[in-house]
Amino acid sequence: MPLIIDDIEIKIVPNDIDKFIDYHVYLKERSLYIINQVLIGNNSSVKTFYSSNFITYVHQREYAIIDSDYSKTKIIGSDEATTCHIVLIKNRNTSILCLVHIDNEYGIKAWLLNVVKGMIELSNYDNNIQTFDIWLYCGYKDEGNVSQKISLAVLDALINFSYPNKTVEFILQCLCTGSINTRYMNPPIELSTNSSYNEDKITHIVKDTIPLPIITGMAYQLSYPYKKKYYSSVNKAMKDFFNPFPALFEDKGPDYLLRSARNFVSYNECATEDIKYYKYFDITDIPKYFTKSEKNFTDYLHFDFHLCKIHNGDKLSNLTDSMILHNFSTSPLAESKNFVPRLRKMFKLLQIRHDTKGKEGSIPENFIKHANTYKMDNHTGEWLLV
Repeated sequence: MPLIIDDIEIKIVPNDIDKFIDYHVYLKERSLYIINQVLIGNNSSVKTFYSSNFITYVHQREYAIIDSDYSKTKIIGSDEATTCHIVLIKNRNTSILCLVHIDNEYGIKAWLLNVVKGMIELSNYDNNIQTFDIWLYCGYKDEGNVSQKISLAVLDALINFSYPNKTVEFILQCLCTGSINTRYMNPPIELSTNSSYNEDKITHIVKDTIPLPIITGMAYQLSYPYKKKYYSSVNKAMKDFFNPFPALFEDKGPDYLLRSARNFVSYNECATEDIKYYKYFDITDIPKYFTKSEKNFTDYLHFDFHLCKIHNGDKLSNLTDSMILHNFSTSPLAESKNFVPRLRKMFKLLQIRHDTKGKEGSIPENFIKHANTYKMDNHTGEWLLV
């Protein structure tokens, strides 16, 4: 019985995420508790982190597996998830956890299998029954129905999961997505006088109401002890220190621009068609040639970059804000203020330079191919390039 909600085994994949949440009353209660903190506090309850010291930030289509007993990381998290989903998985019997930023409905089953395998291998707990707690944040009632497709794909992966020679159970603790994570703005978003929206005179955004997500980021504090007794009742399970909490990150860690770019122009070869273009990157899977003990395994972040440069990078970087938003975002009206400037920088980074040629036997100029590994400083928590 892979997926369990409040002691009820879930065997059928739903076709409507809102009805699914409404049906599971206690699940909805726990989820609304988190969301209402943001609404009542007028976003003051959303913690903002301005430094990446002692923080493992997980970018879009990345995941990190951490042993909280040994890691020097104090906070793990991700943000800028509008239609995207941020999922925290924690092994109930060990101190191993994983956080992922899911940006589409593809490749989730392959990712989940890799995560469960990695979490079991990292721990010394080799019981035939493995129990994992799941928190799912972000995603909303968007007009394109993108969020629901991702939500249902995640539930499908959990319900139909199988692992060789082991019984794996997933306990869904929170499902902060869909209508309960949606607010409506009326009138539409205020546009400044120098905004490119005004220049383009986009009229289709002027509607009676505009759906926007309430929670777009999530963090988890590793320093709190993980106690099984907190599951003894619904009220105790809703303790503030126990749940992941809404958060935003101003500093998104090392190599942020390259990590963003590889979701657009990566040419990784994958094993199956399902994940050919939707591979999830394990940023804590450091190369085998690094000498390390188990206790400092998660002191490292590793990024492999295999990026195709683009011929029209200069033209893309000169597009208006509205054109970039409506062509490169699934939720153009809900993106953060940093979305467009970051994409402009990314386009310039990936622009092919026609005045240079790669030497014979080297990587061609129209490719970026290299790897960076970072180690967290024991005293400052700063990520240092190895």
